[in-house]
Amino acid sequence: MPKVKTRGPGRLNKSVKEAVEYAFNKVNNGGDYLLKVANDDPKTFLALVAKCIPTAVAVDVKHTIDLAGAMLASQQQLKELANNQEIKTIEHEHVTPDSQTGDNETRNTKIPAKPLETKEK
Repeated sequence: MPKVKTRGPGRLNKSVKEAVEYAFNKVNNGGDYLLKVANDDPKTFLALVAKCIPTAVAVDVKHTIDLAGAMLASQQQLKELANNQEIKTIEHEHVTPDSQTGDNETRNTKIPAKPLETKEK
C-alpha cells in the first residue's frame, strides 16, 4: 500500500490519487482492464481519457522588437514612396450656402463660384 502523507496541503488529494493508482495497477494487469472498459462501457472510458487531457497549457513566449530599426525602415519606405509618386492637384468647385432657404449649411450640389458684382454709380 502507498505511504500516506500526514501533513501539508493537498495531502488528502495525494493519498487518494496514490490509492487509486495502486488499485488500478493491481486490476489493470497489462492493460486488459482498460481494454475491457473501452469495449464494454465507452462512455466511462472516454470520461477517463478526458481526465488525462490537460485543461491548461502554460506558454512563455518572448519576442524582441527593434522599434528604432522598424521606425527607420518605415521612414525609408515612406521616402521611397514619396519619390515615386506624382503630386496630384484635386480640382473642385466652390460650394455656397443655400440661397433659397437662407441656411448656412452647404448642399451636396456644386455651384460654380461667381465673381462679386458691384454696382457702379
